[in-house]
Amino acid sequence: MNTNTQTSSISSNTSGKKPVWIIIVPAGSTALLTLYNVKDFLMDSKYISAVEARSRGPKPASLRLEHSGNTFEFIDNPARLAPADWSRVLACFTLTSTWQFKGWKWETPLELFQHIVGFHVFFDDVALDQTVAGWNVTKLAISRNKRHLDATAVMTFWNSINEAIKAKGYRK
Repeated sequence: MNTNTQTSSISSNTSGKKPVWIIIVPAGSTALLTLYNVKDFLMDSKYISAVEARSRGPKPASLRLEHSGNTFEFIDNPARLAPADWSRVLACFTLTSTWQFKGWKWETPLELFQHIVGFHVFFDDVALDQTVAGWNVTKLAISRNKRHLDATAVMTFWNSINEAIKAKGYRK
């Protein structure tokens, strides 16, 4: 597993073979996953709160990670996307309100989650928000104290991502 962080603007793959997939994370300070801590969670299978991760330094404009032969660019500002970039948006992490999707190519959860994979991360000791419960998103429950369980949620995430890539017609 190779990781590479980058703070440049959104860009496409220069090799022409595979796209650089875009995954949108929330920018809000109440989100469990943000640009501050998404790498720790998805690459190291360890959840660190966004507040704790924020203390390590400034937030990158974007974050580039490699996994299973694919490159993913994580962003938290979809307004930066050009119309052509939306074909590379593979997934997003959701909050519990539809306002998050204002200004996106697909603004309603019903339409959005027909085009991209949605994920909602929540603590397992808190009831799942009923708004999100009705959305076509993968619910990733994490524990506040049992860090060894983070790997299960991460595996579910990457399995869903790999299936979405295959559904778009790309193979390793």
